[in-house]
Amino acid sequence: RSSGGTPAARRPSARELAKGGSVRALVAATPAELWLMAAKTSDERLGLVEAAAALPAVGYGGLSVQVPNEGSTARDHLANERTFLAWIRTSIAVLSLGLAIAKFDTDVEGMSFGAAFIVLSMYMFFYSGTRYSENASAMQQGQYLIAKDGVWLLVNVLLLVALLCATIIYISDLGHRR
Repeated sequence: RSSGGTPAARRPSARELAKGGSVRALVAATPAELWLMAAKTSDERLGLVEAAAALPAVGYGGLSVQVPNEGSTARDHLANERTFLAWIRTSIAVLSLGLAIAKFDTDVEGMSFGAAFIVLSMYMFFYSGTRYSENASAMQQGQYLIAKDGVWLLVNVLLLVALLCATIIYISDLGHRR
């Protein structure tokens, strides 16, 4: 049932659509179901279904790879993807912070802080994509990568950004005292 208490509209099956369903069924049909409806006879439909079943599953436009789900394969790949998306979400937040600082604090310190956060977010985007790809490749080979050099590089970049911001504040504060 839908949230209003009325029964939810039932989606017609491919078999119902193949029998020549209504206009509403045609509108709700997926491309594969429309393809099946194009067949004129049941023998043609059966031939199309058998031909479709014989096609290899290659994913969507080469963007996906189908692998057997043995053990924890799916769970591990999905965890890798969740981690990647968390990095991207954090990168977007850091980028937004940098843009907001640069927009509302237009003096040298504000622009420097904004630029530092923007550069940091760009590094985070790059690191997250690289880490995701390396982990996905390793998992397909049954291996696991431990992040050690990339994390230290990120820590060093964060320290460099903090040092740069502190230096800019110190230099600008000296200029205001004179």
